[in-house]
Amino acid sequence: MLNKSKSYWVPADTKEKYVAVVPYKINWSEACVWLMEHVGLPGQQYYIHHGATEMTVRFKKEQDYIWFVLRWA
Repeated sequence: MLNKSKSYWVPADTKEKYVAVVPYKINWSEACVWLMEHVGLPGQQYYIHHGATEMTVRFKKEQDYIWFVLRWA
């Protein structure tokens, strides 16, 4: 999709369409709370995977993905 740097966009070789990668420098707790308030609980509209240095959020809907990226980018 876009950026090779560790920002909110996924590398172009990813097969999934709506995937956001949140780097460690962002407060993950705030991002997760924002997701629950605006999108719903994990598993309904999105899935989260926590790594050592980044959090990956996979969305089912493009609109939720765009909202998240616009808010946290």
